[in-house]
Amino acid sequence: MAEGFLHLLPNKDETVESIRDEIRREKLTKRKFQRDFNLSRTRSILGNLNDNDRVYDEQYVIETTKTLKKKTLPITEYRKLQNALIQNKSHINAFFTVEHAIKGLCRDLSGTPAQSKLAAANCSCNISLGDSKACFLLCKFIAPYLISELESTNQPLVEVCAWTIGNLCIGSIKAFSILHAQNCFQSLINLAKECPVNLLPAVSYACLRYIHVGITSIDSIDIQQLTQTIVEHIVQISDLDSETLWLLALLSANSENITHIVKLVPVIYEYLFQAVFMPDENIQKISAALRIICNTTFESSGYVAHILLKENSENICQTLDKLLCHQYIHLRNETLWLLGNLLNHNLETVQRLIKSIVPLLPSIKLALNSFNKTT
Repeated sequence: MAEGFLHLLPNKDETVESIRDEIRREKLTKRKFQRDFNLSRTRSILGNLNDNDRVYDEQYVIETTKTLKKKTLPITEYRKLQNALIQNKSHINAFFTVEHAIKGLCRDLSGTPAQSKLAAANCSCNISLGDSKACFLLCKFIAPYLISELESTNQPLVEVCAWTIGNLCIGSIKAFSILHAQNCFQSLINLAKECPVNLLPAVSYACLRYIHVGITSIDSIDIQQLTQTIVEHIVQISDLDSETLWLLALLSANSENITHIVKLVPVIYEYLFQAVFMPDENIQKISAALRIICNTTFESSGYVAHILLKENSENICQTLDKLLCHQYIHLRNETLWLLGNLLNHNLETVQRLIKSIVPLLPSIKLALNSFNKTT
């Protein structure tokens, strides 16, 4: 049985290559349950459609933007513009037909009134949902203001700026280069160190996309620092959000980060064992949690493997079998990968434990058949 899983072993190359592989695996995973990575850039919180079903046209955007260029908009008008920008990408293009339009946003984002700063940030975030050209043009002018506001005590403003940075990174490689040249990643790390729990999803959102795009540009020491920071920040939290779980899944692709992430393994195991049997299971979170387990189980000390196989011996068979016959085929494949890591572990004690469990998994044949059809 072990020989058949050799091709499922995780990549053991250096940081860049291992995380690149993890990026590719994550993209494949999310496609499997029809949730493309880029779709999550659209945040309903930023739409904030307070005027209900009102539909705006391009002309409204153009006229309002001309006013914005000259002076700060009243908050009610700012909200209308914010809503108009998120309704249609053509409205974002209309915004850019007004010469020097972004200067109005920069003026307000760098100003003093808190409401105007937040309104300008919200509009910027919605613009960052546009195409690569829109992201580049926006980032070219607004990047330093976004980065500096990560140090603000205004939590809603910090949250929106973090979302915007994440959108810009994934929206344009040129925008990422501008942010990286201004040491944005270190600012995100600093924010992660100090941010309250409610801001963690936004920080993780930005960091995950930053690494996705710029893994070849980021120093491995900075990635390790981020890993340690995130783990220490959430070690007491049992209900992790999906953005943070996916960030941990990506970071766990490299062995240098696993020494920090293993601290969370018991909590993540407990979550996975409970979540797969819930009627309203969160596939995003389950997928990320399983990926973390797959990546960390292969660590050489056997610590993680024994947590899975010994401390949870009563429900490990049920959980693995549930995953092997799951309706989402990517979860079956990930579970096969997990079994492969255990069967090929460097410790014989781990190999013996998993070999005693595999015959107790009736759904393994189903998983192997579906895996063969997808490869």
